[in-house]
Amino acid sequence: MQNDECLKNRMLIDWFSFTSKIDSFSSIIKLMGLENVKFTECNGAQGYKNRMSFDGINIHFNHRVNEGIWVEMSGKGCRAFETYADTDFMYLIQYVLDNSCDFNITRLDVAYDCFDDTIPINQFAKDVLNKHYVSRFKDNSMLVTCAAGRVGYTINCGSRKSDILFRCYDKAYERGFEPGEKSWIRFEVQMRNDRAVNFLRMLTSDNLGILFCGVVSNYLRVLKKGSDSNKARWKSKKWWSNFIGDAERISLFTKCDVDYNLAKCEDYVYHQCGNALDTLLCIKGVDTVLHDLKNNKPERSEKYRKLINDNGGGIIDYLRERNAL
Repeated sequence: MQNDECLKNRMLIDWFSFTSKIDSFSSIIKLMGLENVKFTECNGAQGYKNRMSFDGINIHFNHRVNEGIWVEMSGKGCRAFETYADTDFMYLIQYVLDNSCDFNITRLDVAYDCFDDTIPINQFAKDVLNKHYVSRFKDNSMLVTCAAGRVGYTINCGSRKSDILFRCYDKAYERGFEPGEKSWIRFEVQMRNDRAVNFLRMLTSDNLGILFCGVVSNYLRVLKKGSDSNKARWKSKKWWSNFIGDAERISLFTKCDVDYNLAKCEDYVYHQCGNALDTLLCIKGVDTVLHDLKNNKPERSEKYRKLINDNGGGIIDYLRERNAL
């Protein structure tokens, strides 16, 4: 890596993972433009029997319950993809979004590397400990940690189980530099599922920083202590304002409106998967397709369980209780 003193503050994709229902190992590396890269066979993980790996890029396949292909790129893998792939992130992301019937984005991390003390992490830690902030995260998920004998702080905002969380830490210390030797603070936003998809739908080739700051601003604001009993009326800390700039708040929340979600579900099945579903019905018949679907589909997510309950699930249970079905 080049000398850190020569680096300017930067924004980068630091984790990207998705699954595919239709690909094999050979077709996925073709899509990613990695046909000329030599992958190494490794032990499988998360129910996948096989895994091929190259410099932080992991491609999992042959799942025991037919979960398709899982592509996982760590921060190191993202840099390898940018270096060796014949394509780029914008092409890959757009392809996955445009073919959402066959692909599912599972995780996206975006990181801001600060080399010029824009983020004073010691002060940030004190602000969090003193609760000088307003946030959409619960207070019990706003944590400052420092391992025994360690100088570098880590600030976590949000639950590990949630679809979005922030993490800020001393990257220089993690890399083994002595305290004060280098200034390198990383602030990262980790997004999963719909949060990741919604972020990527707004992403263009030149607005990564604007999106990042807008999302951070929507979830957290660090404050200068004031006298007003309502902390929301306190002014932002100067360092926080310098960090966020004039970015407008950006929400990644997908509203769970029943009519909207039902229409969205119908549109997804009929218009994006309609031909594939119709083909299976013609070949295998309704009963076989329903049987196979029941035995092979992944666990139903919360939004689909809610959709069933709000659009007939409760009525069906009511009728069954009265022997009307």
